[in-house]
Amino acid sequence: MFETERLILRKIIKEDFEELHRLFRDPEVMQYVADIKTEKDTTDWISIVQKSYREKGYGPWAVILKNTSKLIGYCGTYLQQGVEGKDEVELLYGFQKSYWNKGYATEAAKAAFIYVRDTYNIGRFISLVEYGNIASEEVAKKVGMKVEKNTKKWGRTYKLYTIDKQIKV
Repeated sequence: MFETERLILRKIIKEDFEELHRLFRDPEVMQYVADIKTEKDTTDWISIVQKSYREKGYGPWAVILKNTSKLIGYCGTYLQQGVEGKDEVELLYGFQKSYWNKGYATEAAKAAFIYVRDTYNIGRFISLVEYGNIASEEVAKKVGMKVEKNTKKWGRTYKLYTIDKQIKV
């Protein structure tokens, strides 16, 4: 779909199951995202992502490291329903632990924001960052997002980060 200096972001396919499931069953990776996923959960997630591609044109994409062709995580946007009473386009990301603290999440998130903003003319993006998830907060800030307020969803409390399309990254 599109590239950065070090990464390729492309649609997630069924063949990505093993690498995604490895990520989704790591308790440290999933600490602030959701519960650890079963094989069925991972399969269902891939189906939901593919439905988003069909219906919206966008969704979370597989993040591939150019120099190894290895899937190292996901990053993209997804329409979250019922955030503070409305539907919002969320910028989200998740990476295998061995690829943390190397700038990949920020690089992918900036590229995904620009791509979706420019391709789909979306005016506002959010990120729901759970308290204590310092790494995700840093990525959101580096993309140019600011905390708007606290919010609750899925029985958890989040910082609601926002950015509008006028922000240059």
